[in-house]
Order: sequence, then structure tokens, then C-alpha cells
Amino acid sequence: MHKCKCLYCGLEFDRDKLPYVQVTNMRYAHKECYAKVEANKTQDEKDYEALANYIEQLFGIGYVSAKIAKQIRDYRTAYNYTYNGMLGTLTYWYEVKKAPLDKANQGIGIIPYIYDQAKEYYMGIARANNLNADVFNYRPKITEITIAPPKPEERQPRLFNIEEVD
Repeated sequence: MHKCKCLYCGLEFDRDKLPYVQVTNMRYAHKECYAKVEANKTQDEKDYEALANYIEQLFGIGYVSAKIAKQIRDYRTAYNYTYNGMLGTLTYWYEVKKAPLDKANQGIGIIPYIYDQAKEYYMGIARANNLNADVFNYRPKITEITIAPPKPEERQPRLFNIEEVD
């Protein structure tokens, strides 16, 4: 028997009897409560969560440190960067450019330096996809040409001249 309290509705429930979701390391919620909360999240909250998950996975940590959270807030307010843009920048830097992680010093300070470069990279991909979108719908113009069947050449009969024979 595993009694716990739902993070969202506050009711106690038994994890062995009811479906649940582990929200954090030590916090649980009813599956229905979790689904309601997820459905009500704004796109901005979902983007922040995706960024935080990527940073945790990238650095192998279980949470976003205060240093990284401050950097995220600063980039959001000072530079007006989006969470999705910061995620794309980090993905570009570490997965596309294959930059070493050891120089990161457990932070995301590289973002202001390469944000525009990453933006151009993703804009180029979007432009290429837009240009190539018509390729899948392309129907070639078919022009039928009829060619008359070939007729054999009529050869003139070779006349044999007796006088020319030796």
C-alpha cells in the first residue's frame, strides 16, 4: 500500500489501486488531474518545460540550477529570446555544430553569441522545405507525340550489265 497526496487536487490516494503519474522525484498526481493540468498549459509553459528538460538531459543533471534559471530569465527579458529559440540554439550548437560540452561550465552562456546564427540555420531549413513542398505535388505536363511507323526503303534493283563483266 502506497498512500500519497495528489499534487494538484490535494486528495490522498493509493498508488497501487489508482492510475498515477510521477510528476517529480517524490511527488505524484492522479492521471486525470495531470492530464487536466497539461491541457491547460500555455505554449510558453510547454516551451520552457522542453528547454528545461533538454538542459537537464544535456548536462546530466536532475534539475535546472539557479545559475541556468537566471540566464534563461535574463535572455528572455534583456534580449527578448523565446524559450523555443533558446532550445533551438542549444540544439544547433551541441548537436549540429558538435561543440564540446566541457567548455560550457554548466551554463548556457553561449546563447547570445550564436542565437542569430542558429536562427539563420533554421530559417534556411524552413525556406528549403517551403521551396521543396511543391515537389511532392508536382505533376509533369504530358505531351503525347505520335510517330508514324518506319517504312522500309525501297531499293532500286541492281541491274546486271553483261558488258561490264570480265
